[in-house]
Amino acid sequence: MLHRITRVARVIEVERCAVNLLRPLFDATLIWMSNDQIALTGFERVDTTGDYTDYAQTWCASRLRSAASKFGRHMDSKPLMITDILDSEREMVLKGAERYGDYFNNALSFVGVLGTGMIKSVDHDRHLFVVFLSSVRKHLTLALFSTVRLHHVQAMMNLRQVLEAGACAAYAIVHTDLQDFADFDANGILDPSQALATKRYRWLKETFPPVSTAIKDAKDALNAISTHANVINATRTFEVRTDAGKFGTPFFDIENERWVKADLLLVGSIAITLMDAFYGINASLTPIKWHDDWLPKFRMLVAENTRLKREARAQMIQDGDPDRF
Repeated sequence: MLHRITRVARVIEVERCAVNLLRPLFDATLIWMSNDQIALTGFERVDTTGDYTDYAQTWCASRLRSAASKFGRHMDSKPLMITDILDSEREMVLKGAERYGDYFNNALSFVGVLGTGMIKSVDHDRHLFVVFLSSVRKHLTLALFSTVRLHHVQAMMNLRQVLEAGACAAYAIVHTDLQDFADFDANGILDPSQALATKRYRWLKETFPPVSTAIKDAKDALNAISTHANVINATRTFEVRTDAGKFGTPFFDIENERWVKADLLLVGSIAITLMDAFYGINASLTPIKWHDDWLPKFRMLVAENTRLKREARAQMIQDGDPDRF
């Protein structure tokens, strides 16, 4: 027996004289709202013969098109609670493959392969490489999650961390001394100085020009718009509702499926850049041992990423917006 206060939801079509579209949904909870869709969870049937409402073992989760525009897509009149945000973000990640298909799966595969999926072992004196690789994996995962949770700026800032940690990891394949990554002040406190960062990037540029160029180009592209406050980023969480005579300031970015897919492709592209860099830099020294089947898997993921980019660009050209790819 579950003894709770019940919340009831019923979706109606105002233009059709309030004709019910769905049966009442008891203990209703809003999971997420985006564009012209909402998702609700709840119970369809209850037994109210006793003193309390007892819930039947029935679960309902429905996407209801057009209902969002009737009731206000982001419910600004009622601020989102922390539990609402957490539930929505969990649902958006778990439904990533359903929402974005191969684009999500390709990015997720790169996250899975980068690290233990590609590396069999690392010589103990290259432990700094593993330190930075751990940071790369963490922030690449967060970039993926932030993308499907509709936090573009957060995703791009995580990708900048991926690139910076990736440059350090590439440098650490050859350079094993901690003093190549941090100075010590008079009190013995570590200082990851800018001078040492400049030294690492200079070494990459002189020793592995393609790696240096790829990392620099990707980082410059992120810094140009996505990792700084500006009117373009700000409009992702702002909308004018002319029909209701008000504006909205949602917590989540206003969803644009093509933009999300572009960010997912970028997650994969940056993973490709770093995995290719690690493989190439390691070739002459071999302190890192790769799994036997890693390279074929990597090439398959690269081919799929390339296919999806072509598909996305073709769609953009068809719709008259080719510049994003």
